[in-house]
Amino acid sequence: MEYEREVALLIRDRKSGEALYETRARSNGGTVGGTSVLQGMFLASLAEFPKVQNEPHNVAVTLP
Repeated sequence: MEYEREVALLIRDRKSGEALYETRARSNGGTVGGTSVLQGMFLASLAEFPKVQNEPHNVAVTLP
């Protein structure tokens, strides 16, 4: 069995509501994972903030 996970993050300007930064992180593996996997995915999604790169690419982070 394979598990697929995805997190999405959208940062908006508080006053205008304009989207300032949007990113996604995906992961798949043979186990359910857990909170450390989700934390790592959020870290990966913010790893290059505030740089914007429109094409999918790999980001490596160390799990907490």
